Amino acid sequence: LKVDAIAKESGASAVGVGVNPGFVMDWVPAVVASASKNPTSIHVVRSVDTGRRRKQLQAKTGVGLTKTKFEKELVDGRVGHVGLVESASLIARSLGKELEGLREGVYPVLGSGDYVLGVRQFAEGRAGACSRPPTRGRGQ
Repeated sequence: LKVDAIAKESGASAVGVGVNPGFVMDWVPAVVASASKNPTSIHVVRSVDTGRRRKQLQAKTGVGLTKTKFEKELVDGRVGHVGLVESASLIARSLGKELEGLREGVYPVLGSGDYVLGVRQFAEGRAGACSRPPTRGRGQ
């Protein structure tokens, strides 16, 4: 309300917007990478406890499914976050390179009784001399 009052007093408008975490994961590394001379690696991590988030996000990440149901939903394209490959490609393009050697994966994070608590997902590749060490498997 304070911002609105100050804007009205000044004859200006104020617009409040949220920040999409995916936008920050794309934009910040792309700007930093393009401002660097020759980065040798870029590593971006987003960690979200989906068990505490809205029901739609929990469904998208498979929270509450059995491991077997999660794997079926994954094959059917119903669980997992979309956009990681595009984010990696955008960062590569900010370096003036194409993304090569793309690897991606989605793994369930399991709780007791083989029920899914969330997902661990990655996308990685090389852009010229800039690369990330290979993922060390499911525990990553």
